[in-house]
Amino acid sequence: MSSSNVFNWLNAAGLSKYHQAFVSEGIDDDSFLRLTIQDYNRFGITAINERKSLFQLIQLLKSQQQADGGQAPSSQAPEQEPPRSAKFDTVDPYMPHTDDNRRPPPSTAARKKDTPCYVSGSKIRVVVRKRPMNKKEVNNHEIDIITVDSDDIVSIHEPKVRVDLTKYIARHRFRFDQVFDEDCANEEVYRCTAQPLIESVFQGGRVTCFAYGQTGSGKTFTMMGKRDDGLYGLAGQDIFHLLKQPQYSSYRATVSFFEIYCDRLFDLLNNRKRVEALEDHSQNIVIHGLKEFDATCADDVTAAIDAGQNARSTGTTSANADSSRSHAIFQITLKGPGKGGRGERIIGRFSFIDLAGSERGADTQNSDRQTRMEGAKINESLLALKECIRAMDQQHNHLPFRGSKLTMVLKDSFIGENCHTVMIANVSPNSGSSENTLNTLRYADRVKELKKGDDKVNKIIDKAIDQNKPKRVAAAPKPAPKRPVQPKPAWRGVTDDDEGMVKEEENDDEEDVDDGDDNVEEDELAKTHEELITRILDEEDEFITAHRQEVEDMMELVKKEMQLLADVEEPGADIDHYIRSLDKLLVQKLKKIDDLRKKLVGFQDALKMEESMSKTRSKRQ
Repeated sequence: MSSSNVFNWLNAAGLSKYHQAFVSEGIDDDSFLRLTIQDYNRFGITAINERKSLFQLIQLLKSQQQADGGQAPSSQAPEQEPPRSAKFDTVDPYMPHTDDNRRPPPSTAARKKDTPCYVSGSKIRVVVRKRPMNKKEVNNHEIDIITVDSDDIVSIHEPKVRVDLTKYIARHRFRFDQVFDEDCANEEVYRCTAQPLIESVFQGGRVTCFAYGQTGSGKTFTMMGKRDDGLYGLAGQDIFHLLKQPQYSSYRATVSFFEIYCDRLFDLLNNRKRVEALEDHSQNIVIHGLKEFDATCADDVTAAIDAGQNARSTGTTSANADSSRSHAIFQITLKGPGKGGRGERIIGRFSFIDLAGSERGADTQNSDRQTRMEGAKINESLLALKECIRAMDQQHNHLPFRGSKLTMVLKDSFIGENCHTVMIANVSPNSGSSENTLNTLRYADRVKELKKGDDKVNKIIDKAIDQNKPKRVAAAPKPAPKRPVQPKPAWRGVTDDDEGMVKEEENDDEEDVDDGDDNVEEDELAKTHEELITRILDEEDEFITAHRQEVEDMMELVKKEMQLLADVEEPGADIDHYIRSLDKLLVQKLKKIDDLRKKLVGFQDALKMEESMSKTRSKRQ
């Protein structure tokens, strides 16, 4: 039986909600002080800020015990409070509700109950989902290089080669709010990410859920699933279940589905008609021309998803022959009566974004110009998205939402007190995707820097985690399932006379010094190339607009020519007036043609420069 001291200690650290778990384990004062970081999972304490609070609390109590000559600390709360990050000033949407009548019921599909779904103390939650190996990767003799070390830590074992051709494995560890392994179903991911935020939408919240990762990593499957078991469909089920409750009888739901392709917006529920993101007099972003459809049940949501997905533009990359090259944004909006019963207002909105594939620039260098331009715009929008999310999480006064069309249309998801964001970073486990997977994890890690705060405490905790965790040496990368005939994998932590010694090294940031200058030069070339592509895309719109204007002006001049001909054929017409007027019209026509021609030549030069620069980069890689 846990003593009252344990409860007081937990309460002082803001962890009193876990007291029952300590009671169930029979933790008393002495055993509480002997807990190690490895034990925290037993009580459901997996959030990094709560683990830090408990760690600091135990260290503080131990210090107090030593100062008192070995006596157990008193039942009074410690004089020094745990770090501020352990306190909660406002109600967190991830905190389970105590009133079962207010909690959204689970969807029709069964959901696991043993996966911890812990509290996140900020507006941003970043999780990672690992997909299983597929048949193609197994047949290609690739190996699984990702290990889920705990509920919030993932490791990637990256195959690398030194300058002397020695092969080795570099292990990179990342900590996120939560990590889902390949055995987790969509329902479990939904329960721990999007579902806790459903009720926030009914309270005026703007909620955004992103699926991020390289092509083929499982983004679309996470969002859409098999018709109705993706995050879209599961959220629809829970939203319409809540709409049946009496207090929400005056609310109605609408759905919209559009994509952002090369900074252009297309309505996926209206024959891909182009729409525009405009700013009104109140500086709110309005998508002019976007169709919103009333939804009365979850089946309406599913039908809208199917229709929009069929219309979504696709392209080709080296990673996938049917790769989505646009950001797809599906929104469920709740509307209700305005204040004073006048008109209608938006109550809340849930936005689901299936981001375009985040391949490296090298994956698109050998593609055509259109694919390269798609990649440049995708990278630009992802960078702007990262900066917006980080600025929101760190409560900056300025949010750079104008950095891309993606962040611009999601402005109301970044501004306001009742905004919440979930990012699901999807990763591929196969060794052939190691570089893209590592880039995905680094991007997600920078979106929300979970190791903010006391660096000394972080280092102590990291060291304690490593010491208490079973060592994962060369066997960490899991081999593919056994086959009748399987050649020796190219990467293995063993000694081989033909292949040399392969060693596993943790957090190896070794760089080839000889290639340093080349890398700097390549980075500068890549930056210039991306800037050129952005300029081309901007000039493309300008040139098309100029061409359209030239055609309209020409039609007006032709009308004047026709009138001039009609006038000169009249008896007694002034031939001198006819000649002067015709000369003036021809000069105007020539000037307009010449102006358009100059724009065309400049645009062609930019295209040739991009082609040459792309070939130069391809030769260097």
